[in-house]
Amino acid sequence: MKQPSIKGTIFCAVAEEIQAFREQGRITEDQLGAALEAADIKLLDKQALAASWYPIPTYARYLDLLCTTVGGGDPGYYETRGHSSARRLMDAGMYAQLDLLETITEASRVEDPADRQAAVRAYRKRLAVVVSLAGSIYNVGQWKAIDDAEHAGRVTIEIREAAAYSDGMVRAIVGFLDECAHSVTRKIEKLYFFERPERDRVLIRMRMDLDDVRRVRGR
Repeated sequence: MKQPSIKGTIFCAVAEEIQAFREQGRITEDQLGAALEAADIKLLDKQALAASWYPIPTYARYLDLLCTTVGGGDPGYYETRGHSSARRLMDAGMYAQLDLLETITEASRVEDPADRQAAVRAYRKRLAVVVSLAGSIYNVGQWKAIDDAEHAGRVTIEIREAAAYSDGMVRAIVGFLDECAHSVTRKIEKLYFFERPERDRVLIRMRMDLDDVRRVRGR
């Protein structure tokens, strides 16, 4: 079985931040020893490479360490990191597909419910392109854009085989997606939330219908 891994484009920023806080004394050696395994600490002493792959369990422990020491234990810290990661990648011109909501305006031009569902299908298709990027970031987890089981006007991201993803990681993913959405809507800060019906299955769901997002966007 392959080791669950994450790409260096995401891992590097977290490792470098811990090292910086370590050098500044904001994270002590005792805190490192309590939160991390020996192999995790050894990785901190090596130069992380954007093109390499790194263990997801190490990345998850790094996130938890930062949340505890820098984020004051606030779960919202993970989402803040996700926002920062998305901004960094978009500013660098990477992953241009991250404009998640460009098809929302399609739902605003029609009155026929059947046509509105066509707009939802178009959005789901675009979102599928975005989630396909997960394969270039994580080597585990099956991502798919599906219809929301409870709301006809919403699309859900389902991640199966996600047991290696810590809750902190999932919160960071939600923050990442929220930042991508905010880059288009400007007026919506929190569009997504997550549920974990099973340990190896995550649902990232929308808080409002596409029509509602469009109306807020147009105000």
